[in-house]
Amino acid sequence: MSRKPNRRQQRQLEELQELQAIAQDTAAPEPEEVEAAAAPVAPAAGFAALQLDEPEEEDEPEPQPAQKRGKKKKNKKSSKAKKQEPKAADVNAMSIEEITAILEAESAPSKGTGPESNANSSQAAASATPAASLRAALSLEAQQLDPQVELRRQFGAAAIKAYEKEKGSVTTRAGARRGGAYNSNMRARTILSTPKPTWPDMGRTVVGLTMDVDETPRGRLCSWTHSRAYRQAQMQFAQAVNAFDTDALYALFRVFPWHIDTLLQLSDISRYQGDLGQASDFIERALFALERAASPQFVTSLTSSAGPMGVDFLRAENRAVWLALHRNIDLLCRRGTWRTALEWCKLMFALDMRDPHGAMMWMDFVALKSGQHAWLLQFYDKLEAQRAQTIQSTGSIDNYVAKTALDSENDGGALDWSVGVSFSRALALWALEKEQGDKTAERSSAALRLAIARHPAVVPIMCAKLDIPAPQGAQFAQREQWSKRDDALDELLGHLYIHRSLSLWKDAPVLSWFRRVLEETLPRLGKYVRGNAEDDIKLGIYRHVVVADLPEALNQQLMRYFPPDVRSPAGGVETFDPLPPSEGTRYGNDYYASLGQQTASREVPADNTFLQQILARIGNIDMDQLNALVANLDDETRDQYVGALLADIAGGHDGGADADADANTDADAEQQRTDSLDDAAGDSSIPQAATADADGEADATDLDHDAAGTGDADSRPAGESADAPGLLQRLWSSVWGA
Repeated sequence: MSRKPNRRQQRQLEELQELQAIAQDTAAPEPEEVEAAAAPVAPAAGFAALQLDEPEEEDEPEPQPAQKRGKKKKNKKSSKAKKQEPKAADVNAMSIEEITAILEAESAPSKGTGPESNANSSQAAASATPAASLRAALSLEAQQLDPQVELRRQFGAAAIKAYEKEKGSVTTRAGARRGGAYNSNMRARTILSTPKPTWPDMGRTVVGLTMDVDETPRGRLCSWTHSRAYRQAQMQFAQAVNAFDTDALYALFRVFPWHIDTLLQLSDISRYQGDLGQASDFIERALFALERAASPQFVTSLTSSAGPMGVDFLRAENRAVWLALHRNIDLLCRRGTWRTALEWCKLMFALDMRDPHGAMMWMDFVALKSGQHAWLLQFYDKLEAQRAQTIQSTGSIDNYVAKTALDSENDGGALDWSVGVSFSRALALWALEKEQGDKTAERSSAALRLAIARHPAVVPIMCAKLDIPAPQGAQFAQREQWSKRDDALDELLGHLYIHRSLSLWKDAPVLSWFRRVLEETLPRLGKYVRGNAEDDIKLGIYRHVVVADLPEALNQQLMRYFPPDVRSPAGGVETFDPLPPSEGTRYGNDYYASLGQQTASREVPADNTFLQQILARIGNIDMDQLNALVANLDDETRDQYVGALLADIAGGHDGGADADADANTDADAEQQRTDSLDDAAGDSSIPQAATADADGEADATDLDHDAAGTGDADSRPAGESADAPGLLQRLWSSVWGA
């Protein structure tokens, strides 16, 4: 369905049409003008030549208005000229892509095709840095990020619509207009996820996420930042996770529906319960919140040809996005949407090209499953160049290349440690040779021989899974003992790669080719030096194993290959921040340091408690009315209110029992927050229930009640006994669903 062009494009098209009409009138003179010429004229080209054979008119035509005369001139043209006349573009029938192509073709300068222009283009490509070239290879296709596109391509649009109608899960924006007419989420243009009308309106709820863009030695990096209310919610989340309290997580989700770590944790719970649809919905919510809170520069870079902008993995606030992307890729692979999963792998790798979550462990599998063989080979070449340049510039000695009998001086590289790169490169070359009709398989066979020589410990594992005889020899024996200095990274990567990619090797032609190359390679094997990866890359691989949804038996087996300090870290393994980098920040005392001061500043004397005034004002209203009240507050007051609300509920306060903990609180700041509430309560857009008492009658005098007697019967609404629940208890029930 074509989209209507914007005003600028419409105006440019109209100018193009006017220029075409002027050119036609200039090139095609009318018969009257030809007859009036006294001197003979040269034969005209184009439409003018067709007008010379027109019969002369004897009578002088009557003068006509300008509009009718123009119409008469148009009718005098010959039929042959009409056939050659270019048709004007129908703007309403054109798509926005066609309009953009026309405008770019008109405004673009002519490009040379000679050897000089080719030399300039090759020189420009050579001058690009390896890092920029690699990031450009990771540019995203926005359409491929939507799994519905691939599902429609696989099964047809009719089948997908019938399935969604049967399940009642139609999530398209066009079909959700009626249900989400007043939800601002449905009007947002997003790339990473499609909002649903059942999601809470971000415009009327507390989010607490923003993004900063900083210039660093590594380039321009983006970072999400947390407000004070968000930090308070993060503390409640950490307490619920440490207590294994699922009910507390759902309660926090009701109060703070856009808390990222809560959404990811609930997604894990749904996945363990077998509800993959609900698990995917929670992840989509988290991605939607992260994108809406991101800066315009970051959102624009997602579809830029230069690739997405980087994000600082060292900051604890940013690491949730890798967790969301990793689990989203896992769910996409479960659905069999390999092309979509590859696009999300590109995004996860592009955010930090040091690969802190092992995106390469996904790429070597999903790229081949989706048929992107040429792209995978191009990606490996550019990644090899980028890693080699990084090692040379930093002088790192952690990474060293493999040395085998089949390695030449030019074969070794920075990716020799990767089992997936070595074997998937051979498979990609095999697939390309089959597409090109090359029956010799020279390049793929050479790549497979090199993979076998560099990773001989993987060969027995693969042979056992493929039911073929395993080779014998010392180089094929797996190590039984390892340590931090001599880890078993090869065995770990081998088990992980074979678990995912075994189906690619079970194809009969591929299996026959593997057996033949293995028999040819065995006599040529000798001593070898195993390639080693840097410590950051190893930690990314271990983090990948912790996060990935692997079978329990395989997960326990792979954990045995972890070094002792990684398998049992000092602070334990946190599910919402697994294996944080040692030089980065964490959710610890530094992150929560400001909350203690803020909480103390809210503990004011009993006669002027900020939270008590809020409770006295809202009474026993429901969550929708509470959100309406909060939506009318300014950002600073709203953050303070939500933080105070969460702290007071979590601490089990009952109407100011601990109100006199800090008697020296600034009264002016407290009065300013009170005035903000008074202004919000006086706004006509707030529902009447938000300023009414329990009997439904607004009474402004109740706002000035004695806070010291909050627990007494005099401070209760009329008709309520002394044993009835207090305001804070009723708020507890409305917020937490007790």
